[in-house]
Parts: sequence; C-alpha cells; structure tokens
Amino acid sequence: MIEYSSSYYHMGRQEVFPGSAFSLKGSRIFSLSYHSIEIHRDMTQFSDRYEILKPLGRGGTAWVFLARDRKLKKYWAVKILEKKGPGEKSREAVGKAMHEARILSRLDLPGAVRIADLIEDGGKLCIVTDYIEGQDLKTYIYRYGRLSEKQAAAWLLELCGTLSRLHGMRPPVIFCDLKPENIMVKTDGTLVLVDFGSAWQNEYAVCGEKIPRTGTYGYAAPELYKEGGLPDPRTDIYGLGALGAFLLTGLHPGRICTSKAREKRELYGFGKIGRVIRRCMETEPEKRYGSCEILKEILQRIAEE
Repeated sequence: MIEYSSSYYHMGRQEVFPGSAFSLKGSRIFSLSYHSIEIHRDMTQFSDRYEILKPLGRGGTAWVFLARDRKLKKYWAVKILEKKGPGEKSREAVGKAMHEARILSRLDLPGAVRIADLIEDGGKLCIVTDYIEGQDLKTYIYRYGRLSEKQAAAWLLELCGTLSRLHGMRPPVIFCDLKPENIMVKTDGTLVLVDFGSAWQNEYAVCGEKIPRTGTYGYAAPELYKEGGLPDPRTDIYGLGALGAFLLTGLHPGRICTSKAREKRELYGFGKIGRVIRRCMETEPEKRYGSCEILKEILQRIAEE
C-alpha cells in the first residue's frame, strides 16, 4: 500500500488520493508511481530547479505533483501538462492552464492560491503554485458533516472578503466556479480559492481570448450559459449562495433547485441565512445582492448573532 499525504493542493478536476482516506492497490499504484518518474524525464530545466517528490492527483490531461525547490528547500504544488498532446481536449487544457496562469500572476491575496513559476520544458507546461496543507471543502463536509448556520455564515463571509478584493481589481476578476472542490480548508481553518481555470477577466476578452464557460452545474450562475452573457460580481454571488446551500444541507445545489420536495424544504427551514442564500441564487442577476460588500454586511450580522 502507498500512503499519500492528507494535505494536498487540488487544482481543477483532479483525482486526489489523500492517505488518510484512501488505500491504493494494483494498477493504480503502478500508474501513479510510473508517471511520477516518466512525466518529467526530459524536463532538464525544470529538474535543475525542482525535485518531484510524489503525485498528488490527476485530472484529464494534467498531473499534479508535490515538488521541492532544490535551492530554497520549499515545497510547491506543480501542475504538468503535455503542450502538444493529441486531440482538441489537450489543446483546450493547455489554453485553459495558460489563462489561469496569467490571472494568478496578478494575484497576491491571502485567500487565493499564488503562482510561483511557469516553465515550458521538454514539450510540457509546468505551473508551480502554493502547496496548501489541508483538504478541499467537499471532502471536509463529507467527513465532518454539514455546518451550523453560524459557521456557514462565517465561512461565506470570509469568501466574500476574498471575492470582494478580486472584484475590486482593474479589470475585475470573476471566479465563476465556487464549487467546494475549488476551495481548500487549511489546517488553521481558513479558506483558499485554488482553481482559477474558469475565472474571467475582461481584459482577456477584449484581447480576443475565448471566454471560458466551464462553471460547474449547480454552482455556476445561469447567465454563464446564455449566448452573449457576460459574468460580473453578481455571478460570484450566485456561486456563494449555491455553496452556502451545500454547506448547510450537504446536498448538491442542483438537486435542491430542481426539487419540489424534501431537499428544497430543508433549505427553506433555515432562518435568516436561508433567506440570504435564496436571494443570492435568484435566476435574474438584478434580483441578487449587488456586490460582495453588501453581502458581507449581512453575513457579518448573522455570524455575530
């Protein structure tokens, strides 16, 4: 049996194997071990600076590894993709990764993952980012159960602060995909946004770059799926509402929204925060809260009650 660290950075739709929760057997062990050796064999520039220690996960055409800086002795998470892999899916993945790297290069926020390096070597693209110790929010809820109203309000308030700073950038950054897998719970209990692959910044649209529309069903606002629809800060407010519904009920928000039975009644059973979440998740953006700053004031009062 191979043990994988229960601390990891989850980038994108990764298949992650924390040792405290999973045991790997047979071909899966061989596959991960083999690729951790083979995938960076021809990457001399990368290997001169970083030492790959073990795989953290995989998703689609990308692998994520734990690496150590040979000079600074610091640990990083490294996402590695084949730059010229076969098929349209591979090209889209590389384009999305470059898009994410450009946005991350402009960020320096305590609630968002930071990029440290971008290397093209041996036909591969390597994105070096913070290695965040903890677990993603989905794993946390499945492990410890749904949150109290006060704790849910406190965490939504924390995310509101991070999103407010993103929205205040020029041009604004809209996260667009606030699913729990994209949020890490650090060992100190604070939250970090980690996957900016679906994030949107108007400057890149103006420059002709294709606007990503890869938000996750149930968490992505309806306007993301409309022809010609553009995200704005209210898009993330919808995502916060959907995330809040998951934190309070443990249920996928898509299931709550489409149900007329128990799942929907369960969310309606919550008091003030239930009403806040329902307003966040209004289908029409103009019916939601106008900004994260407005939402922060309301959540602050609930968290302090």
